[in-house]
Amino acid sequence: AQAKQLQETVMSQSEFERKLQDFHGMVAVMEDMRAKSAAQQQQVEAMERELEAAHAMRENAEQQQQQAASEVQTLRCQLDIANEAVANGQDDAVSSLREQLHQSNQQRDKILSQLSDTTEKLQLLQRRLASR
Repeated sequence: AQAKQLQETVMSQSEFERKLQDFHGMVAVMEDMRAKSAAQQQQVEAMERELEAAHAMRENAEQQQQQAASEVQTLRCQLDIANEAVANGQDDAVSSLREQLHQSNQQRDKILSQLSDTTEKLQLLQRRLASR
């Protein structure tokens, strides 16, 4: 009877050790999942910061575009005045204003390109953030 009781105690102790190992395994899996979740949260936060930065870049580019459009309009007015001056023989002023208009148009094209690039980056970040 004592041998049978001793055998049951040994079996229940080995079963306890097996369950304890299972429990430690589950704890390790949960800790791994928590670490992965924290890493993903950091990635999401980083992407949100990138998204905010991209929005700010886009707003800045839009402001630059508006400013450039205003400058182009001013230069066009000056060009109209210069065209009148040409009729009066003032060619140097016209050449200078035409050059300014050309430079302003180049600046506007550059800003539009930057705005397009920023918009593409913003859309990419939004898709990446939405996929999380």
